[in-house]
Amino acid sequence: MAQDTVNRRLAAILAADMVGYSRHMQLDEARTVARQSACMKEMVNPAIEEFRGRLVKTTGDGYLVEFPSAVDAVLCAVKVQRELASHEQDLPSDQRILYRIGINVGEIIYDGDDIFGDGVNVAARLEALADPGGIHISKTVFDNVKGKLDLGFANLGAQKVKNIDQPVPMYRVLLNPEDVGKLIMAAPRVLRRGFFGLAAVVAVIALLIVGTFYTSRQPVTTDAVATRLLVLPFTSRNDDAEMYAKAVSENLWLSLARIKGMTMVGREQSLKFKGMQPSREQILKQGEVTHVLNGTVATDGTDVIIKSKLRALSEEGKSNPQELETRSTPPDVFDSLAKHKNNAISLLNIPLNSNERDILVQAQTRSVQAYLLYAQGLHSWMTGEISGVKSALDSLKQAAEVDQQFFAARGTYAYLNYFVWFMGWNPVRNNVDAHDDALATAARLLEDDPLNSDALFVQIAVMLHSDRERALTMARGAVFQKRHDPRLHLALGWALLSNGLYAEARDEFETYLELSPRLTPEETLDVSNAYLRLDEPERALELVSQLETEALSSLLALALQAEIYSRLGRLEEGKEFARRFLQFLPFYSVIWDEPKFRTYSDAAIFESYSNAMQEVGIPLWPLGFDKGREADRLDEESLLQLYSRSFKTIDTTDPVGGPYTSQYNTDGTVNLHYGFLPDIDFQGTWEIKEDEICQTFPAISMGMRVCERVYEDRSKSTPENPRYIQMNGFGLHRFGVEYIGD
Repeated sequence: MAQDTVNRRLAAILAADMVGYSRHMQLDEARTVARQSACMKEMVNPAIEEFRGRLVKTTGDGYLVEFPSAVDAVLCAVKVQRELASHEQDLPSDQRILYRIGINVGEIIYDGDDIFGDGVNVAARLEALADPGGIHISKTVFDNVKGKLDLGFANLGAQKVKNIDQPVPMYRVLLNPEDVGKLIMAAPRVLRRGFFGLAAVVAVIALLIVGTFYTSRQPVTTDAVATRLLVLPFTSRNDDAEMYAKAVSENLWLSLARIKGMTMVGREQSLKFKGMQPSREQILKQGEVTHVLNGTVATDGTDVIIKSKLRALSEEGKSNPQELETRSTPPDVFDSLAKHKNNAISLLNIPLNSNERDILVQAQTRSVQAYLLYAQGLHSWMTGEISGVKSALDSLKQAAEVDQQFFAARGTYAYLNYFVWFMGWNPVRNNVDAHDDALATAARLLEDDPLNSDALFVQIAVMLHSDRERALTMARGAVFQKRHDPRLHLALGWALLSNGLYAEARDEFETYLELSPRLTPEETLDVSNAYLRLDEPERALELVSQLETEALSSLLALALQAEIYSRLGRLEEGKEFARRFLQFLPFYSVIWDEPKFRTYSDAAIFESYSNAMQEVGIPLWPLGFDKGREADRLDEESLLQLYSRSFKTIDTTDPVGGPYTSQYNTDGTVNLHYGFLPDIDFQGTWEIKEDEICQTFPAISMGMRVCERVYEDRSKSTPENPRYIQMNGFGLHRFGVEYIGD
């Protein structure tokens, strides 16, 4: 093999590009050049020098810099962006100079003063995805700087970028000083096309469905309560105890996070201290904390020994910490751990309701291996990425196989399959298979645990989409048998609401709130949605207002707040939330959600939703395409003529620019295949209903019939080769026709 003589080295690369450079140059070329030159001289170059960077080159509208470390690169970028924002703040927004910045750590090739290679290419792609005035960093950079800088970060997940084979995991730097120490899961950008481009848009839209049963197991965000507990990762005293230490830590984070009377510091923040004995000052740098729980786990051949220590930060050095030690056989380790949890809660003087007490004492499984797989599945699910959901299904299935008596793992697996079907996430799993597995898993689970709330919930949720009256009967029966289970009261509330029994539904939602342990942000948004369907926007706003800033910035929260403020008559506030929402999801339209509202017996519920959203600027049809195009729309006679012979589509473009193929047959069947889902062929049926084509695919939209409009695409049509645009709630499908046979 020939030796590689190319010059290479590892470096941190910063790529920056001016936003709207061409527009600025067209407006005033001389002034733009002068202002940009002053910006480089007064802000950029001094920052590069301060943080030991080397300016590789300028590109007219940007610059490329090499740094010896990721920390230096990020500090330089932060200083430049903050100083530039302050310098430009008094100018009109369309006149401000703004930069996008991307930073990557990787191997570069150098030739004299110039550098290139994948390390540089990734930095450039990150820059292109950044917000104006923002900074995007690769996961490699994040891993190098986390815990070292007074900054916050938003996990954007892995995104496919141009000319890079594998998706790039990336983070956004949070520049607001109030965000120091935060690590949040940001709403995904859906405008960038990759392998999951169309699927990501569909999935994100599905998040906005009104009346969902989505109840995430994600650890909760903080709120204003007196006790704020940090659980440090428990350490192992010997190699054999490592697995037990991990399981103990995961169990503490997941269970204590559900206690209403206190606030838990998030798992991600806790993991920053893994392997450390942090000082009081180091802990408080991450945010307000009143108490710290830490400990060790050891094995001595036959037993597992857990030692825990609870201390108050305000009294550190003034009083002895409260310690507890337990010894148990490996199968009883979670029973032993329950004593530590109860001891901590007792010392903290936190009141508990019955469901919170159950959370603390329930062992769930006697297998540490199964529990670690279960925890891994929950964390994968909460990444916010489609790939994370797929990994979660695999982990949960493995956990259930390791311990068939681990009902929580089996129930969560059933629910997550339902969730995939409900969301329409075919990239994760064929929706028909997900639907069938959800019901089959729930049925088997009920054979072993007849009142399992996860299984009952899944059965009620699926039934609600096909037979709302039967779903109501099932929900009433479930609550009668298990009156103190909040999850079943939630299911009954939705079933009552769907059947038009509003007063009873409200009582069930209030009972759900009363019985529940601490709600996650997703659960809070879900029940807020319920109060909107009950036409109680004031109550919905009361619940939403309890959430932290990052939770209020999610796509679901933005849409929900737009509707809340519209219903309250506070239109300007509603329009701002709608504007921010459409920035993330410009393809969204009210009509996309219409099939989901068929769950409700009262059509006025959808009309109220539609009117409220349109009032604040959400279009009825995607991109407002229906306005002004009626002359191009095919009427019933034209549709019958178009579909009178079997044909396949050609020269196609899906709503985000990718290819697709479909074949319509005169026997009323249709085959659909998207380029981004190479392994799935969708089989369905079609019919002409007045002036729309109505299609039903078992694996799309939960098998519901969706009717779509068809327009002539005059910009591309010729008499010999007519072109068409088929519009549904998701977006525009452009196609030509090639007839098959006679």
